[in-house]
Amino acid sequence: MFLLVGPGTPTDLLAALRDHAPALITIGLAAPGLTPDITLSVNPEADARAYAALEAGAPIESLISENSTKHRFDEAALARDRDSGETEDEGPKSKVEGREDVPPITAAAPAPVAAKSAAPEKPLKDTVLERAVQLHRALLALGKLPRS
Repeated sequence: MFLLVGPGTPTDLLAALRDHAPALITIGLAAPGLTPDITLSVNPEADARAYAALEAGAPIESLISENSTKHRFDEAALARDRDSGETEDEGPKSKVEGREDVPPITAAAPAPVAAKSAAPEKPLKDTVLERAVQLHRALLALGKLPRS
């Protein structure tokens, strides 16, 4: 049994659960009088926001996985570039250098930089819940947990 704990977890409850569930694994934030089996260094405010989002109905997947918007550059992209004749050393600049019909690139005054808007807020992530799910998946894959 996995139990996510934090500063608000009653220690009496933990003692009672340990008596009835000897295979209990506690995961979470340490607090005075509370030392989880797996202690995580998590900002308590971020943990509280993630817990509140879960209570408000946020899907669990949105709290435990990070959707990266970073462009993937994999073997398929390399093959497409190679087949199109473009190589890593030959970018758009080198394709026009030396051509008589294209004027040479000269250094111009830098364009005024627009004021940057505030960085987009990082998606809410429940690190404690994510670690519990990862541990469960690992133990299940290793055959250390009964399949239900």
